[in-house]
Amino acid sequence: MIHKPSIIIVVALSSILSSSVLWAGGLQSWDTQINDSSRFLVLSQFNNEAVLDKETGLVWEKSPTASSNFRSSPVNCSWRLAGGRMGWRSPTIEELTSLIDPNKSSPALPQGHPFTTIQSAKYWSTTTRPDFADRGLVADFSGGATGPDIVDSAFKTEQHYYWCVRGGQGLIGHAGN
Repeated sequence: MIHKPSIIIVVALSSILSSSVLWAGGLQSWDTQINDSSRFLVLSQFNNEAVLDKETGLVWEKSPTASSNFRSSPVNCSWRLAGGRMGWRSPTIEELTSLIDPNKSSPALPQGHPFTTIQSAKYWSTTTRPDFADRGLVADFSGGATGPDIVDSAFKTEQHYYWCVRGGQGLIGHAGN
């Protein structure tokens, strides 16, 4: 038998926790589509070197320029100083592909995006290919691809571009050797 005071305490704690997470901005909804230039906001607080994606709540480097292998990309991002801030990381494959517009090419980014120096090439994610531990997943920004063709795998020793991000889930459940 459950006592009424116990139920009240559980409901009250649940309500407090839910509202504090919402207040802190901890819940991000990915169910909103923004299909115009209002999707992105160049952040002046980051010396205009970072871009907020209002659709996902992630903050991206405005101008990623380097390439590396799978293992070095997360380290390079963690050491990155962009916009006067540290705390950058490599994105998961889901986060990285959220930037791709399959109807665009060279690079495959949404119309009106503010990013610069984006290559029509493959970019590393932190995600290891589930069936081959020696390969990581990359997102192809050259365009013209849809569905599974946007995502490819590459040997972890290969050199591809990387794009650092802040916020989101990070490496949880995605990192591999």
